[in-house]
Amino acid sequence: MKALEFYLNGKKQHVAALADGHVLTELSFGEYPPSIDGICVRGFDVGTNFLWHQGTPQQGDKVVVRVVETDEPSPPLCVKELDRERLRRQYEWLKAELEKEGLI
Repeated sequence: MKALEFYLNGKKQHVAALADGHVLTELSFGEYPPSIDGICVRGFDVGTNFLWHQGTPQQGDKVVVRVVETDEPSPPLCVKELDRERLRRQYEWLKAELEKEGLI
């Protein structure tokens, strides 16, 4: 399967892949909102979030992400099931707000 091979400062950290899901790498910096600078390698499928790496980059860090084929991805550091009831409540609230504004 396709995977993201993640290196930080020349050291291989993880090979992130999901057979039936999405994997992504985020690198963020900014003034607003404050303190959200970060590097994250994560993924998701229909009902679960996966986390391979999360950290704060330092000036001069070298980040390399390669697309590779693998049969043995790294195990995620964290696996969290989605709260479907919470998602349903958010959906209902957002739907009501959009209906109230005449957008749907």
